[in-house]
Amino acid sequence: MDKGPSINYIDLRISELPPVFLNIPEVIDGFTTTSIILSDLLYEIFGKPMERSEINRSFTSIKSDLNYLKIIQIICYILNDKWFRDYFKSNMNKIDALKHFLFTDLAEYSKINKAERFVYDGEGREELSRLLFKSLTLIPEGETEAEAKDRLASIDSIERKRVIELSKQSQKRVKELQEALTRKEAEEAASKMTRE
Repeated sequence: MDKGPSINYIDLRISELPPVFLNIPEVIDGFTTTSIILSDLLYEIFGKPMERSEINRSFTSIKSDLNYLKIIQIICYILNDKWFRDYFKSNMNKIDALKHFLFTDLAEYSKINKAERFVYDGEGREELSRLLFKSLTLIPEGETEAEAKDRLASIDSIERKRVIELSKQSQKRVKELQEALTRKEAEEAASKMTRE
């Protein structure tokens, strides 16, 4: 794994996000502004924009998911930074990992997080930064790989949702067992009274 910039560096970058990146994406000549922003970014960092067929394939199913599109725009802003442009120039093979992150990994996170959380909430900014680092196999400056994994696990909103769901299921099961035990005790008490 490569060393990336510090989480604080990315946090500062996100906190300076121009409000236009949180605007509702528009459709211009059949393309969402998000796809235009991403294609421009890919051209700048990889020397090749997205092809029309790839844009259609990648954005067709999500073009009405405005929250998801705004999160992609935030990622584009983060990546349009000197550190990342220099990194990608010497790591051209990371384009597939980046696209997988944008069009697969982020999908679940966009369902449970508003884009604004990733900008205005400190933990949200950190989570988005760490998810991006994980997708690019980067370790934040000043951390070990284990520390980076542990910190992401502690703030991962999907993991948190999973734990909450497991807790709810467990509580439901405990309640069902208590109710069954109460019924059994009542039946035994009634049976005993009948015998007496």
